[in-house]
Amino acid sequence: MTERCAYTIVNHNYLHFALTLARSFEQHHPEHHFFIFLVERDVPQGTTERADLGPRTTLVPLGQIGLPDLLQRAFYYDVTELCTSVKPDCALYLFDQGWAQVVYLDPDIFLYGALSDVYEGLDRHDIILTPHTVVPMADQHMPNELDLLKTGAYNLGFVAIAGRSEGRRFLTWWAHRLRFDAQIAFDSGLFTDQKWVDLVPSYFDHVWICKLRTLNVAYWNLHERSVTVDGGRYLVAGRPLVFFHFSGINVHDPSRLSKYQTRHVLAAEPVVAELVTAYCRAVQARMPRPVAYSFGHYAGGRQITAGERRLYRELVLRGHAVVDPFERPPFSGHPGPPGAAPLDGSALINRDPAGRLDGLIRRLRPLAAVLPPSLLRTCVIRATGAVRALHFLTNPRRWFYVAAGLLHRGSRPDE
Repeated sequence: MTERCAYTIVNHNYLHFALTLARSFEQHHPEHHFFIFLVERDVPQGTTERADLGPRTTLVPLGQIGLPDLLQRAFYYDVTELCTSVKPDCALYLFDQGWAQVVYLDPDIFLYGALSDVYEGLDRHDIILTPHTVVPMADQHMPNELDLLKTGAYNLGFVAIAGRSEGRRFLTWWAHRLRFDAQIAFDSGLFTDQKWVDLVPSYFDHVWICKLRTLNVAYWNLHERSVTVDGGRYLVAGRPLVFFHFSGINVHDPSRLSKYQTRHVLAAEPVVAELVTAYCRAVQARMPRPVAYSFGHYAGGRQITAGERRLYRELVLRGHAVVDPFERPPFSGHPGPPGAAPLDGSALINRDPAGRLDGLIRRLRPLAAVLPPSLLRTCVIRATGAVRALHFLTNPRRWFYVAAGLLHRGSRPDE
């Protein structure tokens, strides 16, 4: 069926993962099309030629899908948040181009077999999700069940959608939520696009919670999925492996499965070690020339800090979006639309020219997952000294949110 396709989303410096995935998809689905959405403002010259795309793989610059708020979103989200926030928008774009069944795959996935069960499942279901795990974890290694409660029950490195009414309704809802709330903010119950999907089985019909153990095999479910090899074919519980998700891998260090886990040692799992080694070689062979992330700096070249991104999100929520925030720091106290509450963050940014605020935010993120807001606020106050403590106390919502992105969010302009 030519109306079936798959896609992934990357920035330029992650393109080698996407190309490796695309080739594995082409090998098992030569009749289907694969799309790589490139999250860059300007596609580096020669990217398409150097990518050596297959005959049924298309590179699509993100600006081509017609997001009206792309520049605003690209400024207040970092690259990981931006790539996940546009996931439903890219699927809707593909449906508008005439595709009937769409599968999203994270770029660090590799196919070892055809997605036949998935595409056939879309003939009967509008949405297909895979749980992180279907067997309880008996130890406290990382990740454990508490970690999954924070990051989400389903792994959104894979999702499949049919372009019927319920599938489109899901994508429209999801896109609406991710416009502002695709952050990595555990204190607010957010983990990019993923936590929202915990609500999907309750909100939508025709959802298949797919528990096939041959799909989305990864570090988080290897405790329940023994990978073996027989005659050159990789098997999971005696059935052919369909795809492995190499999340958190370092392709320069194939001795480790993932930086996000402590449960599995590759020396004790030779078949998985074989998969990892071969995958790392394949990805390294397609590694592009590194370039600066085009949404990572101002037009003048200065790097955008995490503090500036969080502050600009607050500005947008209060109606102070600028046409192109990359042209200049959007914190100069511009009046905004009529009736909008004034919010000037220039004093805050200007008093931190060395980026100490940005460093503080990075150090606070691990604490945000385990400390209550009141205790975390105390830590922030003590860390920044008595002068800034006074600013916290007199402007608690504005300053605490800007410093760590940890306060209650304001009303959305589109709700």
